[in-house]
Amino acid sequence: MIVADVYEGLLSIDTTGEITILSTKCDSLPFLPTDDLDISSDGIIYFSDASSVNNLANNGDDWGEPDGRILAYDPQTDETSL
Repeated sequence: MIVADVYEGLLSIDTTGEITILSTKCDSLPFLPTDDLDISSDGIIYFSDASSVNNLANNGDDWGEPDGRILAYDPQTDETSL
């Protein structure tokens, strides 16, 4: 199972419950509230990072600002791109 965890980033959980962290940042900028994902037929995992400024513990007033990202994780290369 692939999970976009709001605190931990992009994760893989196997049938025994073992968690593997796949990705936590892109271009040296860490994910904050990672959410929502889709996996394409070629295996690329597309997911969103709702903000590069705020997380759920940070109650900033700029949640309406355009600082979210759509990202792609390639499990073959272990690379995350914007």
